[in-house]
Amino acid sequence: MIYLKNQAVMTMMCSVSTYYFSSNANGEGSAQVLKAMYWSHFYHAGSVAFGSLIMAIITFVQALLESVQGESDNAAARCALCCLKCIEDIIEYINTIAYANMAVSGDSFCTSAWNGFIINLKHMTKFYFAQTLALMYVFIGFLFVTLANIMSHFVISHYITHTNELVTYQGLPTTIIVMFTLVTCGLFMGLFDEAVVATLQCMGVDRELSDDGQSKYGPPTMH
Repeated sequence: MIYLKNQAVMTMMCSVSTYYFSSNANGEGSAQVLKAMYWSHFYHAGSVAFGSLIMAIITFVQALLESVQGESDNAAARCALCCLKCIEDIIEYINTIAYANMAVSGDSFCTSAWNGFIINLKHMTKFYFAQTLALMYVFIGFLFVTLANIMSHFVISHYITHTNELVTYQGLPTTIIVMFTLVTCGLFMGLFDEAVVATLQCMGVDRELSDDGQSKYGPPTMH
Protein backbone atom coordinates (compact mmCIF):
# COMPACT_ATOMS: atom_id res chain seq x y z
CA MET A 1 0.00 0.00 0.00
CA ILE A 2 2.82 2.41 0.87
CA TYR A 3 4.63 1.50 -2.34
CA LEU A 4 1.53 2.16 -4.49
CA LYS A 5 1.00 5.52 -2.79
CA ASN A 6 4.64 6.49 -3.36
CA GLN A 7 4.39 5.37 -6.98
CA ALA A 8 1.45 7.75 -7.46
CA VAL A 9 3.42 10.56 -5.78
CA MET A 10 6.47 9.86 -7.95
CA THR A 11 4.39 9.79 -11.14
CA MET A 12 2.83 13.12 -10.23
CA MET A 13 6.21 14.68 -9.41
CA CYS A 14 7.73 13.48 -12.70
CA SER A 15 4.73 14.96 -14.51
CA VAL A 16 5.29 18.27 -12.72
CA SER A 17 8.98 18.17 -13.69
CA THR A 18 8.21 17.65 -17.39
CA TYR A 19 5.63 20.44 -17.25
CA TYR A 20 8.00 22.87 -15.54
CA PHE A 21 10.96 22.35 -17.85
CA SER A 22 8.82 22.44 -21.00
CA SER A 23 7.52 25.89 -20.02
CA ASN A 24 9.22 29.27 -20.08
CA ALA A 25 8.37 32.95 -19.89
CA ASN A 26 7.09 32.94 -23.48
CA GLY A 27 4.70 30.01 -23.26
CA GLU A 28 3.26 27.23 -21.15
CA GLY A 29 4.33 23.64 -21.79
CA SER A 30 2.60 20.36 -21.02
CA ALA A 31 3.10 17.44 -18.65
CA GLN A 32 4.20 14.13 -20.16
CA VAL A 33 2.22 11.76 -17.96
CA LEU A 34 3.05 8.55 -19.86
CA LYS A 35 6.76 9.30 -19.65
CA ALA A 36 6.33 10.09 -15.96
CA MET A 37 4.63 6.72 -15.42
CA TYR A 38 7.52 4.97 -17.17
CA TRP A 39 10.07 6.80 -15.02
CA SER A 40 8.30 6.02 -11.75
CA HIS A 41 7.41 2.38 -12.50
CA PHE A 42 10.64 1.32 -14.21
CA TYR A 43 13.52 3.79 -14.05
CA HIS A 44 12.96 4.89 -10.43
CA ALA A 45 11.14 1.76 -9.20
CA GLY A 46 14.06 0.69 -6.98
CA SER A 47 14.37 4.11 -5.32
CA VAL A 48 10.60 4.28 -4.73
CA ALA A 49 10.72 0.77 -3.24
CA PHE A 50 13.62 1.77 -0.96
CA GLY A 51 11.76 4.78 0.41
CA SER A 52 8.61 2.69 0.82
CA LEU A 53 10.57 0.01 2.69
CA ILE A 54 11.84 2.54 5.21
CA MET A 55 8.31 3.81 5.84
CA ALA A 56 6.98 0.25 6.08
CA ILE A 57 9.57 -0.63 8.73
CA ILE A 58 8.70 2.49 10.74
CA THR A 59 4.98 1.72 10.46
CA PHE A 60 5.51 -1.91 11.54
CA VAL A 61 7.56 -0.93 14.59
CA GLN A 62 5.00 1.73 15.48
CA ALA A 63 2.14 -0.80 15.31
CA LEU A 64 4.18 -3.20 17.45
CA LEU A 65 4.79 -0.56 20.11
CA GLU A 66 1.12 0.45 20.09
CA SER A 67 0.12 -3.15 20.77
CA VAL A 68 2.63 -3.36 23.63
CA GLN A 69 1.34 -0.11 25.10
CA GLY A 70 -2.27 -1.29 24.79
CA GLU A 71 -1.57 -4.46 26.72
CA SER A 72 0.52 -3.07 29.58
CA ASP A 73 0.23 0.74 29.40
CA ASN A 74 4.01 0.94 29.57
CA ALA A 75 5.54 4.40 30.02
CA ALA A 76 8.63 3.37 28.08
CA ALA A 77 6.42 2.28 25.17
CA ARG A 78 4.68 5.67 25.20
CA CYS A 79 8.02 7.47 25.11
CA ALA A 80 9.23 5.23 22.29
CA LEU A 81 6.02 5.93 20.35
CA CYS A 82 6.58 9.69 20.63
CA CYS A 83 10.18 9.33 19.40
CA LEU A 84 9.03 7.04 16.60
CA LYS A 85 6.41 9.58 15.53
CA CYS A 86 9.14 12.21 15.19
CA ILE A 87 11.27 9.77 13.18
CA GLU A 88 8.27 8.98 10.97
CA ASP A 89 7.76 12.69 10.19
CA ILE A 90 11.45 13.08 9.38
CA ILE A 91 11.46 10.03 7.09
CA GLU A 92 8.32 11.26 5.33
CA TYR A 93 9.96 14.65 4.76
CA ILE A 94 13.13 13.00 3.41
CA ASN A 95 11.09 10.77 1.11
CA THR A 96 9.15 13.73 -0.26
CA ILE A 97 12.17 15.88 -1.11
CA ALA A 98 14.07 12.83 -2.39
CA TYR A 99 11.28 11.92 -4.82
CA ALA A 100 10.90 15.57 -5.87
CA ASN A 101 14.62 15.99 -6.59
CA MET A 102 14.77 12.56 -8.22
CA ALA A 103 12.03 13.61 -10.64
CA VAL A 104 14.26 16.48 -11.77
CA SER A 105 17.77 15.02 -11.68
CA GLY A 106 17.21 11.28 -12.13
CA ASP A 107 19.77 10.51 -9.39
CA SER A 108 19.53 7.73 -6.82
CA PHE A 109 17.45 7.99 -3.65
CA CYS A 110 20.24 8.98 -1.24
CA THR A 111 21.82 11.48 -3.64
CA SER A 112 18.45 13.05 -4.41
CA ALA A 113 17.59 13.26 -0.70
CA TRP A 114 20.82 15.12 0.06
CA ASN A 115 20.60 17.46 -2.95
CA GLY A 116 16.93 18.15 -2.27
CA PHE A 117 17.73 18.96 1.36
CA ILE A 118 20.50 21.40 0.33
CA ILE A 119 18.20 23.15 -2.17
CA ASN A 120 15.54 23.34 0.53
CA LEU A 121 18.01 25.03 2.87
CA LYS A 122 19.09 27.56 0.22
CA HIS A 123 15.51 28.59 -0.56
CA MET A 124 14.01 27.91 2.86
CA THR A 125 11.94 31.09 3.15
CA LYS A 126 10.39 30.81 -0.32
CA PHE A 127 9.73 27.09 0.13
CA TYR A 128 8.14 27.52 3.54
CA PHE A 129 5.91 30.37 2.34
CA ALA A 130 4.79 28.46 -0.76
CA GLN A 131 4.05 25.26 1.14
CA THR A 132 2.13 27.16 3.83
CA LEU A 133 0.14 28.90 1.09
CA ALA A 134 -0.54 25.52 -0.56
CA LEU A 135 -1.84 24.05 2.71
CA MET A 136 -4.11 27.06 3.10
CA TYR A 137 -5.53 26.55 -0.41
CA VAL A 138 -6.06 22.85 0.29
CA PHE A 139 -7.92 23.69 3.50
CA ILE A 140 -10.07 26.27 1.68
CA GLY A 141 -10.81 23.68 -1.02
CA PHE A 142 -11.88 21.07 1.54
CA LEU A 143 -14.03 23.61 3.36
CA PHE A 144 -15.67 25.01 0.21
CA VAL A 145 -16.54 21.62 -1.32
CA THR A 146 -17.90 20.32 2.01
CA LEU A 147 -20.11 23.37 2.55
CA ALA A 148 -21.27 23.23 -1.09
CA ASN A 149 -22.32 19.58 -0.73
CA ILE A 150 -24.16 20.27 2.53
CA MET A 151 -26.02 23.20 0.95
CA SER A 152 -26.84 21.07 -2.11
CA HIS A 153 -28.27 18.37 0.15
CA PHE A 154 -30.39 20.97 1.94
CA VAL A 155 -31.70 22.51 -1.32
CA ILE A 156 -32.45 19.13 -2.95
CA SER A 157 -34.20 17.66 0.11
CA HIS A 158 -36.13 20.83 1.02
CA TYR A 159 -37.12 22.38 -2.31
CA ILE A 160 -36.84 19.69 -5.00
CA THR A 161 -37.66 16.26 -3.56
CA HIS A 162 -39.49 17.59 -0.46
CA THR A 163 -38.04 14.79 1.66
CA ASN A 164 -36.81 17.10 4.39
CA GLU A 165 -39.93 16.51 6.53
CA LEU A 166 -39.58 12.73 6.24
CA VAL A 167 -36.15 12.70 7.90
CA THR A 168 -36.46 13.08 11.67
CA TYR A 169 -32.72 13.44 12.32
CA GLN A 170 -30.71 15.51 9.82
CA GLY A 171 -27.40 14.91 11.59
CA LEU A 172 -26.92 11.41 10.15
CA PRO A 173 -27.22 12.26 6.41
CA THR A 174 -25.16 15.41 6.97
CA THR A 175 -22.42 13.38 8.66
CA ILE A 176 -22.41 10.84 5.82
CA ILE A 177 -22.15 13.63 3.24
CA VAL A 178 -19.28 15.27 5.12
CA MET A 179 -17.38 11.97 5.42
CA PHE A 180 -17.75 11.08 1.74
CA THR A 181 -16.85 14.64 0.74
CA LEU A 182 -13.66 14.59 2.81
CA VAL A 183 -12.63 11.24 1.32
CA THR A 184 -13.28 12.48 -2.21
CA CYS A 185 -11.40 15.73 -1.60
CA GLY A 186 -8.52 13.75 -0.14
CA LEU A 187 -8.34 11.61 -3.29
CA PHE A 188 -8.33 14.59 -5.66
CA MET A 189 -6.51 17.23 -3.61
CA GLY A 190 -4.22 15.09 -1.46
CA LEU A 191 -1.36 15.31 -3.95
CA PHE A 192 -1.50 19.10 -4.25
CA ASP A 193 1.06 19.64 -1.47
CA GLU A 194 3.50 17.17 -3.11
CA ALA A 195 2.97 18.94 -6.45
CA VAL A 196 4.01 22.21 -4.81
CA VAL A 197 7.15 20.55 -3.37
CA ALA A 198 8.03 19.17 -6.81
CA THR A 199 7.53 22.58 -8.43
CA LEU A 200 9.73 24.23 -5.81
CA GLN A 201 12.47 21.65 -6.37
CA CYS A 202 12.27 22.31 -10.11
CA MET A 203 12.58 26.04 -9.47
CA GLY A 204 15.53 25.50 -7.11
CA VAL A 205 17.42 23.33 -9.61
CA ASP A 206 16.57 25.79 -12.39
CA ARG A 207 18.05 28.71 -10.45
CA GLU A 208 21.10 26.71 -9.40
CA LEU A 209 21.90 25.92 -13.05
CA SER A 210 21.29 29.43 -14.40
CA ASP A 211 24.13 31.94 -14.61
CA ASP A 212 22.25 34.87 -13.08
CA GLY A 213 20.43 32.91 -10.38
CA GLN A 214 17.03 33.53 -11.97
CA SER A 215 14.51 31.03 -13.27
CA LYS A 216 14.91 30.19 -16.94
CA TYR A 217 12.04 27.70 -17.14
CA GLY A 218 8.64 27.47 -15.54
CA PRO A 219 5.21 28.75 -16.66
CA PRO A 220 4.78 32.45 -17.51
CA THR A 221 2.91 33.10 -14.25
CA MET A 222 6.10 32.27 -12.29
CA HIS A 223 8.04 34.93 -14.18
